[in-house]
Amino acid sequence: MNMSRSSRLSRFLVVAGLAAVLLSFGPLPARSQDTIHVTITEVPYREVFAFLFFHFDAAGKQEFAAPNGSFSQKDSYTGLGLGLFSAKYSGLQFSWKVNYERYRADQFGLSHEGEYLHALDLHLGGRYFPKFPTFGVGGAKSGLAFRLTFSATGGASLLIPQNTDLSSVWAISAELTAGLAITTGDSPSGIMVECVYRPLSNTLNFKTSEGSPFASLVMKPVLALRLTLVFGP
Repeated sequence: MNMSRSSRLSRFLVVAGLAAVLLSFGPLPARSQDTIHVTITEVPYREVFAFLFFHFDAAGKQEFAAPNGSFSQKDSYTGLGLGLFSAKYSGLQFSWKVNYERYRADQFGLSHEGEYLHALDLHLGGRYFPKFPTFGVGGAKSGLAFRLTFSATGGASLLIPQNTDLSSVWAISAELTAGLAITTGDSPSGIMVECVYRPLSNTLNFKTSEGSPFASLVMKPVLALRLTLVFGP
């Protein structure tokens, strides 16, 4: 009888000791793994009439080549623009914009060293910009909203040599863009980060101010990055 009581007492003391050790370390799962709380939000932007935007191009190199392929020139270019796109509930928006680009083409005699070939574009087209975000992180008022967006526009370009002895040239141009729009909460304003692709290859025939042929060159397609500031007034 005493042996049975002694055995039970021993087992009780062992179990109590193990429990005390475990409690002294606290709940193991809570200490070994942090909990991250993420709230997914699908809050639409506040009602606006239209969006105003300003964009800047970077990391693109425009190539000009001789029609026979004998030589070419490929340099970084500067690009910026402004425009408007609508704010329809369907997400399919009408868009128009004016672009300015500055290129290097001095190897073709279109400008002197250190001078540029300038371009002005007028484009019309469409953009997909949904009212509800594709996904979001954080609260409805302070979280980030991400929207997949893309566009296709086209129109006319006027290329103006800095060499004033040469005439300007008109060309057809087009742009395709795709990327992410990022806003805060239900604010309609934010930024877009996109890739922009100009798919057309144009042969440009420049003439002197008297009308005599001066130079022909092919303007190749180009791919660049674009940062756009979007305002929903």
